[in-house]
Amino acid sequence: MKSRIINLILASLILFASMPAMAANATYLVCERFDEYALNQIPENIMLDAIDGRVAQRDGLDKAIVGKAWGASEFLLTKEFQTSSAKMVFSADIKIDSTNTEAYVFSVKTTADSTVNLLKFSENGRVTLPDGKIIGGYSLGQWKNYTLAVDFENGLIDVYIDGKKLLDNHFFTYTKNTAPASVSFMASAPDAPDFTVMNIDNIKIYEGLSLLPDSAFPSKGVSSEVLEFTETTSMPESGILYAYKNFDSYDDVTFTPDGNKVEVINVEGNNVLHISDTNPQTMAMASFVVSQTAYELDKYIIEFDIYPIKTDGGVSMLEIIDHSGDLHGAIAIANGTSFYLNGVYAGNLSTNKWHHIAIAFDNVQVTYTAYVNGEERVTRPIHHGVTKPLTIRTRSAEGTGDVEYYIDNISLYSGSKLKEFTDEEIKSVAGGIPLAESEEKAKKLIGDAKIFMVDNDTLFIDGDKKYYKDFSDIVPYKDENGVFMVPDFLISKAFGCEIMKVGENISVNGRNALTVGSKSINGMEKTLDSAPTEKDGTLFLPLESFCKNVLSLYTYLDDRNYYIIDTKPIALSNSNLTFKTDEPIDTIYRYMQFDRPSGEQIYNDLLKHSPNKAHPRLITTKAELEKVKNYVNTDRRCRKSFEAAINLANTQVERPPVNQVFEAGSFLNSARSVYQRTRILGIAYQMTGDDVYAKRCWEEMENVLSWPHWNGNTYAMLDTSETMYGIALGYDFIYDYLTEEQKAYTRKVLYEKGLRHYINSYYGQAVRVDWVTATGNWGCVCNGAAIATAISIMDDADEKQLEACKTVLTNAVQSLEWPLMLTYPDGAWSEGPAYTDYTMIYLFGGALAPLKYACGTTYDLLDAKGVSDILTACMGLQGPMGTSFNFGDSQEINLNGSWGYLIALLYDNDSLMASWDAVRTNVSAPEDGCSLLWYRPTENLKEIDLPLDKYFYSCDAGTMKSSHTIKDGAYVGIKAGLNGTNHDNLDLGTFIFDTQGVRWAYELGLDDYLMTSVNYWTQHYYVYKCRPEGQNVIIINQKPDDASIGYWGGQQNNTAASLIKEVSKPRGAIMVLDLKDPYKLDVNSYERGFYFGDDRQTVIIQDEISLKEDNSDITWFMHTRTNPTVSEDGKSMILEKNGKKLKIEVDTNASDWHFEVQEEKPLPLSPQLPDQLKGEYSVQGKRLALCLKASGKLYITVKLSPILSYETFDAPKYVPISEWEIPDGEIPEKVRAKTILADGVEIENFDPDRVEYTIDVPYGSPVPKITATATIGKCEVIQSNDFATPSKVVITANDGRTITYTIYTNVTARMIDDLIPGLMPQLGIPEGFKVLTPQTSAVSAVPQAENNEKNLIDNDFSTRWAVQGYDEWAEVDLGKVYDISGIALGVYEGNDRQNIFKFAVSEDGINYYIIFDGRSSGKTTEYDSFMFDTRKVRFIRYLGATSTANDWNSVTELAAIVKE
Repeated sequence: MKSRIINLILASLILFASMPAMAANATYLVCERFDEYALNQIPENIMLDAIDGRVAQRDGLDKAIVGKAWGASEFLLTKEFQTSSAKMVFSADIKIDSTNTEAYVFSVKTTADSTVNLLKFSENGRVTLPDGKIIGGYSLGQWKNYTLAVDFENGLIDVYIDGKKLLDNHFFTYTKNTAPASVSFMASAPDAPDFTVMNIDNIKIYEGLSLLPDSAFPSKGVSSEVLEFTETTSMPESGILYAYKNFDSYDDVTFTPDGNKVEVINVEGNNVLHISDTNPQTMAMASFVVSQTAYELDKYIIEFDIYPIKTDGGVSMLEIIDHSGDLHGAIAIANGTSFYLNGVYAGNLSTNKWHHIAIAFDNVQVTYTAYVNGEERVTRPIHHGVTKPLTIRTRSAEGTGDVEYYIDNISLYSGSKLKEFTDEEIKSVAGGIPLAESEEKAKKLIGDAKIFMVDNDTLFIDGDKKYYKDFSDIVPYKDENGVFMVPDFLISKAFGCEIMKVGENISVNGRNALTVGSKSINGMEKTLDSAPTEKDGTLFLPLESFCKNVLSLYTYLDDRNYYIIDTKPIALSNSNLTFKTDEPIDTIYRYMQFDRPSGEQIYNDLLKHSPNKAHPRLITTKAELEKVKNYVNTDRRCRKSFEAAINLANTQVERPPVNQVFEAGSFLNSARSVYQRTRILGIAYQMTGDDVYAKRCWEEMENVLSWPHWNGNTYAMLDTSETMYGIALGYDFIYDYLTEEQKAYTRKVLYEKGLRHYINSYYGQAVRVDWVTATGNWGCVCNGAAIATAISIMDDADEKQLEACKTVLTNAVQSLEWPLMLTYPDGAWSEGPAYTDYTMIYLFGGALAPLKYACGTTYDLLDAKGVSDILTACMGLQGPMGTSFNFGDSQEINLNGSWGYLIALLYDNDSLMASWDAVRTNVSAPEDGCSLLWYRPTENLKEIDLPLDKYFYSCDAGTMKSSHTIKDGAYVGIKAGLNGTNHDNLDLGTFIFDTQGVRWAYELGLDDYLMTSVNYWTQHYYVYKCRPEGQNVIIINQKPDDASIGYWGGQQNNTAASLIKEVSKPRGAIMVLDLKDPYKLDVNSYERGFYFGDDRQTVIIQDEISLKEDNSDITWFMHTRTNPTVSEDGKSMILEKNGKKLKIEVDTNASDWHFEVQEEKPLPLSPQLPDQLKGEYSVQGKRLALCLKASGKLYITVKLSPILSYETFDAPKYVPISEWEIPDGEIPEKVRAKTILADGVEIENFDPDRVEYTIDVPYGSPVPKITATATIGKCEVIQSNDFATPSKVVITANDGRTITYTIYTNVTARMIDDLIPGLMPQLGIPEGFKVLTPQTSAVSAVPQAENNEKNLIDNDFSTRWAVQGYDEWAEVDLGKVYDISGIALGVYEGNDRQNIFKFAVSEDGINYYIIFDGRSSGKTTEYDSFMFDTRKVRFIRYLGATSTANDWNSVTELAAIVKE
């Protein structure tokens, strides 16, 4: 088995150098003993690129790094560090096992990007210094310590071998006077097929020139863990062709003529690239992306043919651009026909003649060598250092004379020796190398083993994937004990054994072994898991125990429910980390689980299932629409959805087409608007048949089709995807309206600006291709958009477009396998609720629905493990208030998208439909048009019975609830898993807590992805909201960040926390996490327990920690958006919000501790980024800090208890987590109201645990009469007779327990039309007037916590209140009645949109007069003023009807205008 192991430096390690530590009054930068790692582990804090590179045994408990160099594959170990010193000591133990070795030890790269190889080990056994000085030889198979004290400033070196000083102040002609930045150890085996083994240990690097003893360096302990390892036994192939461009096809080539000629022409029957530049002010260029699989090559060769015609100006024949956009390796013609390599003359290239050029890149030595017509010319240091090929470019030079040339046959292949390739090899890569996993890869991993899938119809025998139905209609099944029973003929076929049944006796290979109905095996103590059974004349045997105990085979049951059976031990296992999906066992699973249809098969299925070019077929069909239209006429709920959809479509009709607006190179917001518009307009057209919607939809499409590009060959592939999806939806919905010319134009642009770029990505020839095998949202969005687009046009496409659609579908359907892996085992999406919402739109609306509706099948994608659980996971992770647990960098949202209806529809699951509808109804979810398409009436259907407590392993988050729907109920969310995953925070152990309708402990969510002080995607651990101090976790002895060990402010990257205990009973729940790994620098052990007790009303967060350091500083954090008050003694807190209160109490054995209320901002040792926490990403609360001093074993018991009028809770008292128990039995019957009626009708949303209600009473009606009954005890009603005084219901039990319910009345406003003629917005506040800021504000809804009602009266135009949908309102109260002369309104992005709304004013809060119905000016981001004759007003109400930009109401300020 080929096992080339590459451990790339973590992104953080590349970007941030490690910090030094102190040793014996000197600063050491690196100390790597490798003993603390598991055997066969690849250390994370170094870069190791070698065959079989790993930690291996040295002597006794001592370990070392070992790896092979073989063929074109070399050994490379690199360690980065940070220092300003030019005087350094380098030390390491080295052992080399072969004379076929050329190695460099201590290859030092400096901050000036220059490299010096301090020691060279040659094939002749000599060891030399940089100036060629021989310092001895090396003995094969023997360890030696080499220590060098280097003065880079003066070019002096001291040499020690095994502690003996050989050279003192030797001058080595290196006087660069720059500090080292990294050190590498490199080895190669020049003479294939032999290899060499490099062994390295005890790497120490420190400042100064004096040697330090070994005792000055820390010991990091010894690991006894052993990981699996398979040795590489054959030389890796070299000379692999990765790219070949002969311009017979050139869809992936980007032409940039800039006023010149860049074209493909035919010269003597051969296509070549022709560049002609006659404009001295511009450059003519062409570029293409090579296979991404070539990006990590250490050595490679690029060859091409060039035909110079005019070279008066310069020609950059070849330039290489890497992932960061840096230019490398310029190879040029200058001064007529002279060929230069990095400024050095390499020969003459005469005009009007073909020349063959080859450039061999060596990233180990950081050199490149030029060959002309096969002759080696010159070797030079690579311009700009190590060169990783992404984009190859050829161009003319700017500002010189005329240039004209042909270029052809550009190839890139691995190795260091020139090589010719066959036509077949060239053909295989001419269109790129597919990134999809091949069938051969899986088969090679399976080998001679057999596989039986339990939950689908596939098995692997005879070296191939087959289907049970291929052999018989009689298929395996699970018996009543869950044992997998397989027909005897399948077992015989798979394993070549003879199974005979005579009567009740069963012989195997001639031996009487078994009896029908008995688990016993004749002559053996071993038994079967289930007895052989005969059904309908077929004998069934328990697969696993039969193979293991009767056939003596080895078996492995993967937790995704499939068996691997082999004659030899099975060295396969599945990681318990959901995010790890690239293991061999995962490759096998994907191959066996998914159908992998070809594009041709999908096309044929489409023609069969959607004949006569039937449209729509992406997210609905004509047949489904007829059902919807019938429901609109018969079902009130559907009628309401229809009216909302038409209102939304009407708003879109009035708006101008969306502009393509770029932010940081992306126009994603514009792209997103496209599909939102075409979708709702298309729905309205299909539902009404009114051409006005189709006409407006085409206007939107035509506008977008005219955009210059859709970012197809950039890092912003999401832009392409969402744009393409919007056009595909429009095409599908208004297909019958479009002319043939419009259809053809749409297909042409979809291909040119979309589909062809997808093909380049699938074949590794695009700037960004990681999404092709991505497990995150990109995989669903990009592939979902690709599938929808191809399906929308393929039966109308021309030949070229059709082939593109087939290619896209073949790859997109298989590419979806990767993100679908993340739904296992329980359906929760690991990137948090906001990305769940985004992902599902495209997974179901982009991929699965189009496949189902257009082709009649989803090709088993719906059957992937965990997919069917997505909706129940969403419901499980959502709190009773409707707000999800927003772990990671997700904002706080209500996870209730209409796509949930589509999931239920695709699974034909009425209970899912009813349950999701209950979720949406509970939070009054806004309509988006799609709920009209996908919702189906579900009266009298039972909702799914969800558990109150569940740990979701697919996202490593747990929830515990008192109820799923009672909004005042209690809800706990906790987070474990892995630090270092997509969209993560350093949040292991964090929690949230809701009760009484308030989120008391909250998560901050995301910051601005476009901030400029750091790159959010690669440096987000610098950002406060992503760091431990921005979570509800603890920090122990905070230290400066250290990227070399992944330490960021309190937790370490690439560390894991796991659930170690889970208890769920009616009266409460327990979840316990092991947090040792993320805190391993400071703890010997650490468990955090969550006890959801007091009959599911309170939560205890208990930390049990064994501290490494005495007098440790520990800070326990909790973020809250409430008003906190610390007790006088600093030992407890009261939180208050909306009249509700929560108490925080502590029990701890810490020597000293107290509470503090802190600002939500970075700690002093943390990065102080100037552009974080700004605008809409600003924080709204406080950080509660419990500050402790402790040594040894510490416990911290923190209890969060609601303060209730009818119940009290005990203070916390420490009980070891190991002794925690939840009481048995049901929750005891409580003193509660059974019913509360107002005027004989039950109060809306009545719940016995909810003690306050507000009843809306129409203006002019009397105070409602209250009646009530009790579950137990006596019920007394205290009736109010006026609207100012609430009514009360007091229930008293026989034992004296009481509960009081309070019923307020709210007189609903009376709206009176009183429009002021001619009232229009004016810019700014008129002279002689001023703004009167209101005292308080109230709004209809706050879906985004940061965009709340307080922002309306904060005199800050950078903040806003925002809510989506119609009939939303905002009201400000001036505190008393004033004579006002106008209303001041601030609109978010008011210079680019008009808000559509009404103003109503009132003196008493009951009688409101509508004085304005219109729009804002659309010309300012500050105040619009609406001036009128003075009138008496206390309340100003804004009645929203969205805006011309979207269906959101976004208001920055709302105030009165009075005379100065």
